[in-house]
Amino acid sequence: MLIVKRKIERMMPLVKSVKVAKVKEVQKLGKKVITLGDEEILILSLDDGFYAVSNRCTHLNFPLSEGRIEDSVIECPGHRGKFDAKTGKVLSSPPKISLRTHRLKIEGEDIYLQLD
Repeated sequence: MLIVKRKIERMMPLVKSVKVAKVKEVQKLGKKVITLGDEEILILSLDDGFYAVSNRCTHLNFPLSEGRIEDSVIECPGHRGKFDAKTGKVLSSPPKISLRTHRLKIEGEDIYLQLD
């Protein structure tokens, strides 16, 4: 079984990114939530481009997509902790742990999430 699995893995092309949205759909709403595996990812359209971060607050797991997003600051709807949407860093407590960030790639009208 192990030999077959290795042979299949060698035959399959390595997936380096996955299409997650259309540029226009994210621009229109300013955000979109996708699920990749067991993680919810928040894709944001900001003035200088597109960014992707975990959609769950690192404090009490509130969905950040339901919070306020102004400039490049995401405010948690639960306890009003703030994160930088570009870097994922905590800007104000109660959260102490930064958000996971994801790299995006734009090809034509499509947005791809880079898989690391």
